[in-house]
Amino acid sequence: MDHRSFRDRQLSYHVEVCADGVHLIVSGDLDHHTCDVFDCAVRAVLTGAPGSLVLDLTAVRFISAQGTAALVDGLHRAAGICAAVAMLPSPAVRRRLELLGLDLAVGGESVDETEPPAASA
Repeated sequence: MDHRSFRDRQLSYHVEVCADGVHLIVSGDLDHHTCDVFDCAVRAVLTGAPGSLVLDLTAVRFISAQGTAALVDGLHRAAGICAAVAMLPSPAVRRRLELLGLDLAVGGESVDETEPPAASA
């Protein structure tokens, strides 16, 4: 399986390597059917030990409890490897994290999806 991109009816992702690090762009549903695919994508990206990781979840329509667990695990794993971790949540992801009280405890910087991430110096 190519770890640079993946697409099926429920979840897709694409990896972009940029000057400021790696962007993992995820769309679709993050649930018990797709959390293993998400976990494999995060692990594959972190294998290269990027200096920074941006998880772009702005196109995630739905996130379940299992998807939330996979997201939190991925963010904690990334925080142990990358110098900087940022997350661009969709309204569904933001709502789920807020309801669970995880919006401030996920280990990554949460960036408002209406504002571009700050440029690194």
